[in-house]
Amino acid sequence: MTSQAPIRTRSWLFTPATRPERFAKASQAGADVAILDLEDAVAPGDKARARTTALDYLTKNPSDGALHALRINGLDTRAGISDLDALLGSTAAPDFLVLPKTETPGLKREVNGAVTFGFSAKAAIHPAQIGAINAALTPSAEAVKRARAILAENTKGVGTVDGQMIDEAVARKARRTLFSAGLEA
Repeated sequence: MTSQAPIRTRSWLFTPATRPERFAKASQAGADVAILDLEDAVAPGDKARARTTALDYLTKNPSDGALHALRINGLDTRAGISDLDALLGSTAAPDFLVLPKTETPGLKREVNGAVTFGFSAKAAIHPAQIGAINAALTPSAEAVKRARAILAENTKGVGTVDGQMIDEAVARKARRTLFSAGLEA
């Protein structure tokens, strides 16, 4: 079994695939993932040009500081099938493939709800949203302290922290907490 280091993906920023000058700016805004959007952000007459622009950029394996996702059109549309066909026929290798979904209003409420349900990342449609997303998805100092206590106890084998039994499953969650905070486990 191979082990892969966790990937930090707290915030995702949509960038229209018709605006290549903005692709690297997602990283500059602090986003963990830049989404090159072929769907909502692109007018129907610009889909083919946007597809070519995005795939050309991704083929170059950009090292602009962010991971890269490609958001395709719905697979129930010609544009979506064309997006997928073009991706499969290219050497582009986005880190993620994003299918379209409906966004709900109320960013803070949405992010807090996502955290409650265990989500560790949130997509943004504007750079101004990144700070709030990263803040909500970065563990608190108290959570970091608890994660460190759990990992310290875990080195002894099975133990307890604040009355909770610590086993490997709890230790894995503690490692994810530290990683989400940008810290080494």
